[in-house]
Amino acid sequence: MLKIIRRCFDFARSVFLSGRAGDSPSTDYSPTPYWLVKEAAFANLKPGTSTRDDVLRELGVPMLKSQFPRQAEEVWEYRYLQGTATFMLAHVYFDSKGTYKYSSHMLDPAEYGGG
Repeated sequence: MLKIIRRCFDFARSVFLSGRAGDSPSTDYSPTPYWLVKEAAFANLKPGTSTRDDVLRELGVPMLKSQFPRQAEEVWEYRYLQGTATFMLAHVYFDSKGTYKYSSHMLDPAEYGGG
């Protein structure tokens, strides 16, 4: 039952973040579904040479984009499946010029709890 509630929450959050909730104008933002993001695609990203376009081509549209001006970084967030049943959360880091720096991976707290 808890997993169903979490999935409903995830869906509602994605609708809200995509600008399609209520009467808000559509932004045509459509993040790539987690089941289409492939774990192996992260290995194709090369620090210092891959760009935002390369990441979009390999991983698709992120769930969330965050700017950190003081650190001159941008971070994109992706959900994906590790194997067939482990939900993961990845953060992909870029420098101020849009060059890929690194990515961090962890169990998805929306699925497994944690804080």
